[in-house]
Formats: sequence, structure tokens, C-alpha cells
Amino acid sequence: MLSDINFIAQSIEINLAYGLSIREMALDLELSFLSKDNQYIKTTDTFFRAFDSIVDQVINVADGNIPKELFDNKDAIFTKYTLDTYKLTEKLTGINLNQNLIYKLNDIKPGIPVPTKELIEKIENINKEVKILLDNFKRFLEDVYRKVINVELFIFSYGLLIEHLIDRINLYYYSLDRLINREDLSPTYVATVQYDFNVLVKQDSMFINSLVNQIEDDIIKKARDFESEFNELLKTYQIPLTPDNQTLLTKRSLDLNNRFISFIEEILDRVVKKDIQFMVEPVFIDLILRESNLFSFILAGNIVELSIDYQNNKKNS
Repeated sequence: MLSDINFIAQSIEINLAYGLSIREMALDLELSFLSKDNQYIKTTDTFFRAFDSIVDQVINVADGNIPKELFDNKDAIFTKYTLDTYKLTEKLTGINLNQNLIYKLNDIKPGIPVPTKELIEKIENINKEVKILLDNFKRFLEDVYRKVINVELFIFSYGLLIEHLIDRINLYYYSLDRLINREDLSPTYVATVQYDFNVLVKQDSMFINSLVNQIEDDIIKKARDFESEFNELLKTYQIPLTPDNQTLLTKRSLDLNNRFISFIEEILDRVVKKDIQFMVEPVFIDLILRESNLFSFILAGNIVELSIDYQNNKKNS
């Protein structure tokens, strides 16, 4: 059973990383509707603001309760490009992305949580609130997706982007469900999360390929190569997952994902310099980087294998 300390720490990790990304993917969807479909715009904006509020709530309890492992890998939550892409996105779209969230995230300090009754209840309430929010958002997205596929609704986006957001919500929900039930990490959970993340990053390579200015031949070729590599890697998850096989798959996933991170960083260097054009808001490219950074963080074992202090506290709890 998950200890109170790990419950608090992992809840903060998951809600910060996933919550911020779902919030910004909601923005991407909001920008894709036609002005005549104002009700869809308003509904999506409501979800955007709801996740904005959730992230703010989590930040308020994160100070001193965020594990050093995540603190040392904060680029799983925000990167050196995030504020620049926020500013550029705001300038291009006129939408307020609430830069204050990133400034507040930058100010939090690491520490081992003190599991008081008040803090545990606060985290439990946040987790339950998020699950309800995810359920509602998923139903809305499934309705939008059905209408787009059946040519009943037009959006300036791909159906795959909506699928990607639904998959991201499912992964978030799956992680929260484990925490709410106080379940320790299991080999099945780890394998499922790794597989799902490989699918998400493969889709990210597809987005880079399809959304970049089509004169960028080199980027298109590299993106297609990464898509092929992720496809081949996903096939290997069909083999029997012995401990040795799981370790090998983890290492292969980490190597491929880290190379993809370097590729996205090269692109973002050009994005913030306004040297490259995408048919999507700049913050979306930063979101792709954060998604891969979070995957690397998970693969590296920083959630599974907490620090010695955390392990000692777990034994003593």
C-alpha cells in the first residue's frame, strides 16, 4: 500500500505535469473551432480555466512537499522555452496563458512531505476533483471527435489531435486512480504507462511532420524517421514481459525518447527566434518537449525508485 508520504509526493508530481499539459491542449482545441461554433469555444475555455485552477491549487501545496527528484527535473513540468512560447502564443492569439503559474512553479522548493491530516485531505480532494473534471472533459471530447469524423463539425485541426488529448486524459486518469486507491507501482502498471507514452511521443513526431511548414524538408524527414522507430519499438512490447525484457525495453525507450528530446529542443531554439513556422500555436511545441521530458523522468526511475530519504520514510511509516 502506498504510504502517506509517497501519496502526497506522487499526487503533486502527476497533477502538476499532467494538469498543465491538459490545460494547454485544451487551448489548442479552443483555437481550432470556427467563430460560429461559439458554444464549443466557451465549453473548451471552461475546461481550460478549470485545469488552470487545479494547477494553481497544486502549486499552493507543492512548496516543501515536492520530491528532490522532480525538483531536479522540473523540465518535466516546464522548460526553458515555456515562458517564451507563452509570450509568443499570447501575442499571436490574444489569449491569456497565465504566465504567473510558471513564475510560481519556479519559486517552489523541494522537501519531504509531512503527512498531516489537513494536507492529506486537501490532496485527496484535489485528486477526486480532477477525476470528475477528466470524466466530463473526456465526454465532451468524444462528442467533438464523433462530429468531426462524421463531418458534422469543422475544426482547424486533426482528429488525431483530439485522440491524442483523450489518450493523455486516460493516462492521467489511470495514474490518479492508482493514487486514490493507494496502490504501489506494479510491473503491469509500469509496462502500461511506458507503452502508452511511447504511443503519445510517436504521435508527437507525426504532429511535427504534419504541422511544420512543408518547406522544412530536414525536419519532416527526421520526424518521419522517429515515427518509424517508435512504431518498431511498440511492436516489441508484444513479447513476454520478463524482468529482463522490461529492463531492456525501458532502456531502448529512454534512448529513443532522449534523442527525440534533442530534436524538439533544436526546433524550439528556432521557434523562439521566430525562424520557423508551424500551423499550431508555439506553446504546443513546448508541450511536446515537456511530454517527452516527463516520459524520460518516468523511464529513468525517479518515480519508481525514490530517494533514500523517501525509502526510509516509507519503511518507517
